[in-house]
Amino acid sequence: MGKAITQTTATTVNLRDATLRVELDNPLAAEVHISLYSENGKSESFWGYDKPIYADPFVTNETGVLTLNLKDIENTEGFDIENIRGILVRNMETGKSVTVKSITTSCEHMPKISNCKAEYKSGFWNISATMKNAESIVGYKIQKFVYEQNESTKNVSCTNSGCKMTGDVFVYDLEEDMDSYAKNLGKPIYFKITPNMQNGAIDPCETERITSGEIKASCSINKTSVVIGEGIPVATYSLSGCPDAKCGYEVSLGDVVLAEATGGDVDKNTTNPNKANAGTQSLAVGEYSIKMRSTNSDRPFNEVECGKFEVTEQKVEIVPTVSCEDVKAKVGEKVTITPSVTGCDDGCSYTLTGIDPMASGTLPMTGITYTAPSSAGSVVHSLTVTNQSSNRSGSCSFTGVYEASGTGGGAVSMDCEFAKSKVFPQEQLVLNTINIKGITENKQLNIMLNGSVVKTMDCGYGSCWNNQFAATNSLGTHTYEVMLDGYRVCSAKLEVQSAISCDVSSEEIGLGESVTITGNYLGSCWNVSVAVNNSDKSWPQCNSMSYTETPTALGTYEYKIKVNGNPAAECSKTVKVVEKAPTITCPDNAAKKVGSNISVKPKSLSGCSNGCEYNLSDGFTTSMSGYSYKGDAISFTAPSYETSVTYQFEVKNDKGAANCNFTYDYKTSSGTVYPLDLPKDEPVVIKADSCYSITSSTASCTNIRFNCLWNNASEGCSIQVNSNSPTAGGHNSSNNILSPKPNEGDVICTSDHVDKITCAGW
Repeated sequence: MGKAITQTTATTVNLRDATLRVELDNPLAAEVHISLYSENGKSESFWGYDKPIYADPFVTNETGVLTLNLKDIENTEGFDIENIRGILVRNMETGKSVTVKSITTSCEHMPKISNCKAEYKSGFWNISATMKNAESIVGYKIQKFVYEQNESTKNVSCTNSGCKMTGDVFVYDLEEDMDSYAKNLGKPIYFKITPNMQNGAIDPCETERITSGEIKASCSINKTSVVIGEGIPVATYSLSGCPDAKCGYEVSLGDVVLAEATGGDVDKNTTNPNKANAGTQSLAVGEYSIKMRSTNSDRPFNEVECGKFEVTEQKVEIVPTVSCEDVKAKVGEKVTITPSVTGCDDGCSYTLTGIDPMASGTLPMTGITYTAPSSAGSVVHSLTVTNQSSNRSGSCSFTGVYEASGTGGGAVSMDCEFAKSKVFPQEQLVLNTINIKGITENKQLNIMLNGSVVKTMDCGYGSCWNNQFAATNSLGTHTYEVMLDGYRVCSAKLEVQSAISCDVSSEEIGLGESVTITGNYLGSCWNVSVAVNNSDKSWPQCNSMSYTETPTALGTYEYKIKVNGNPAAECSKTVKVVEKAPTITCPDNAAKKVGSNISVKPKSLSGCSNGCEYNLSDGFTTSMSGYSYKGDAISFTAPSYETSVTYQFEVKNDKGAANCNFTYDYKTSSGTVYPLDLPKDEPVVIKADSCYSITSSTASCTNIRFNCLWNNASEGCSIQVNSNSPTAGGHNSSNNILSPKPNEGDVICTSDHVDKITCAGW
């Protein structure tokens, strides 16, 4: 009679109405019996309570995949289809080889978990998962992972209605410590939910990776040079994204703290320039840097440099730069010019020629006002601006065209200004008019921008109307003119600013990394959408305009935030996804059969979407290399003798290289390595002449013991841990302690006559 092959499960499973698929390699058509066996069901007071009950076998001499319907299999007294412990495949003919290639089932009654989700709301993670056949579930293990590391575990018991179900959806509100939440801002987080049955756990499912917002600091300085003893630049700093009022920060110049606080967000605060380099605390000549950093490790943010500045022995001679624009006005009216000026941080004075008397004063950044000449014609004016510290000057010239007064447009005058000096594109404007002179009957005046009429305004004695219109879409500062009969009656300036601004976490990321776009909107928001390359992806709330994703391909991505509100607005940012230096995780260490065909594939690989150069070598007899590698399996033939081989797997691209190592123990036994997950103090039948991989729970056993079967040859048995010397047990012996005690991931291989193995304690 041929050899029997037993597949044993660590827990019982319900196979009622299931389909069993057995793949056999039976080239000589040997007679094969396939039987399921279940737990006995007897109490421990009965003899033989620990002996399994076998169902009548399926009999076949076929080769290939057999599909067996288990619906009517309950045909043996005491056999329990709902508590199956294992499957026995027996070759009934000596001299004919039969190989079991795989055994699988599809079962409608087994609990199944899917569609796991997590969402953070107000101090809780809202966990949910779809559960099928949840009646036998006694609890759930919820694990939180940050950067792939298990940060916390919560065990939820279903006793006393502890598991909340909404239909077939398990839901649980997992309370989050605010310090932990804040510490993990900007990091990838996911949850693993594992349902537990009375006799063990089923396969878990994982949520998608979630990246929460992050705390961001920004800072700048107002100058890059100061003189010894005359203070330091003013730093303007902001902090955003604080989850509560516990964000701590300091702005410092070396060991000198310029500003510090603990609280929430900060918007454009400034430092005192006399905190250093003032009085007797002068700085030496040299370069210095002002920085802003976090002072609360539970609310971290990246340190930012506000800027570098130089301390000199004497003042740098700053020369102002000035540019002017031509003007057009009526004789005798008030004219305001706004020159573009730089180099006046320390204050500037000005002189304006071409008028009588010449105008002078301290330069106000809002503009210079003078009275137009009393005679019509063109005048070339000269504006000179002098830095009050360096006494250096800059100048510009402009032409003023002054028109005579008369009975037409030249006889009319008024002052005009906008009700609001700063508006959004297309926002409704009101141009107010006062001090109206020269209008004795109704007239129509044109409001113009850049030479085009934007509105025709009606004016009568002492007032004007029809003076409302929409602002231009063009951002920046604009001058609107009121014209009558070719004469400029008055003018008013208006700043049009964008209602929305966007920012991205990074404008260049590696494939597999995430990117976040955020928006800041100043209008009245109704709803928001986020589009990626013109395809809508998300609809965030108005008060949290943010979207995070992980692109799946190289290339350029346009992220656009669109706001439906008053006003409607949109902004966009471009992000480039590039290949970065590769990373690789090797396959697990394992036992393999000598002379077999070996197929190696990384557990994980990144940075090779465009193909990498690779090399797989043991440093001696095996070496394989190539190009354009994207993670496919690499095959080679195992050594023809028992040995242990360590391989190095290296990948390279134009950004860098990475490598890892793994070890295969080559045995003469079957190349299949089964996972070994032992329950506490419960003997489990183990296959002889086979190899098993130690799971984390089995590695927690105090020790592992095994029994040897009685046999006619009175031979003992042994189990080998990795490449260590085998632990032997005598003929018909029990409780042989395996040495050394294996760790998680180790491989143990059994000899013939091994019977049962037991996890003794935890």
